[in-house]
Amino acid sequence: MAGPLDGLKVIDFSRVLAGPLCSRTLLDLGADVTKVEPPSADVARFSAPSDGKMSGYYAQQNAGKRNISLDLNVPKAREIALRLCDTADIIVENFRAGALASFGLDYASIAERNPKAVYVSITGYGQGGPWSSRMAYAPTVQAEAGFTANSMDHYSKALRFFLAAMRRGDLVKDPRFATAASRKSNFDALHKIVQTWISSFPNNQTLDAQFDEAKIAMGEIRNLAELADTEWADYWGATQDVSDRAGGNYTLPGRPWKFSANRLEPLGDPAFQGEHNHIICSELGFDLSEIAELEELGAITPASAVASESATT
Repeated sequence: MAGPLDGLKVIDFSRVLAGPLCSRTLLDLGADVTKVEPPSADVARFSAPSDGKMSGYYAQQNAGKRNISLDLNVPKAREIALRLCDTADIIVENFRAGALASFGLDYASIAERNPKAVYVSITGYGQGGPWSSRMAYAPTVQAEAGFTANSMDHYSKALRFFLAAMRRGDLVKDPRFATAASRKSNFDALHKIVQTWISSFPNNQTLDAQFDEAKIAMGEIRNLAELADTEWADYWGATQDVSDRAGGNYTLPGRPWKFSANRLEPLGDPAFQGEHNHIICSELGFDLSEIAELEELGAITPASAVASESATT
């Protein structure tokens, strides 16, 4: 059945994680998402984990999206991009601040043509200010924002709660473990004590019960395949298999929503780069001869070329 965002059109210029995750979330809620990918490809296509010819990292964020490959350095490609934006309800991009302005695809340019469009710009440090031109990925922003330092401090202070679960309050006074520095120096000894204690439990359920008594959350380290076998995952539809486009499958997180009156359709497979070039261009009013001309100009990367390259690299 259709989701609550059924009928909304999203044009996704983003790459890697923050933007693709945003548009994947909209897709999960029923929106129609078209990804615009450069000829050089989203770098996530080649990221680990990779099983087959398409990265699982890429598949997770882009499964179910249509794909058109445009070289925005070519004027005709910018014309296609503008026509796409004319049809959009939501536009997503995560380039450095101002990057799309050079292509005439910034908010001001789009708003003149399509004032109803919601323009989502995702940056590490904002659209203005002294850091707006800096590149950013999650680890760098976490470091700059204090998250990394706070996490290190948190783990240092959390030992006393763990010792309460172990019922080993005596270790607080042990000089080997009294400070973060001394615990680091004596990590092997501390690790052996903890592992011996954990191994004393007959199963994870009894271990979890003792952690719960100390108000500490416990989780097993699983891969997605192991998670998919749990009763919890089956009940919530927490995982879903999609094609890796090379004869195998990826197990991906499923849609994170559950509605009382709607059951969302399964995720579609991740698209090859440029797989929907012809369909999308036809929808925008280009005929077959014009599409062929666009390919000759390099405005769009021929889908056959991208698919064959994906099958041989």
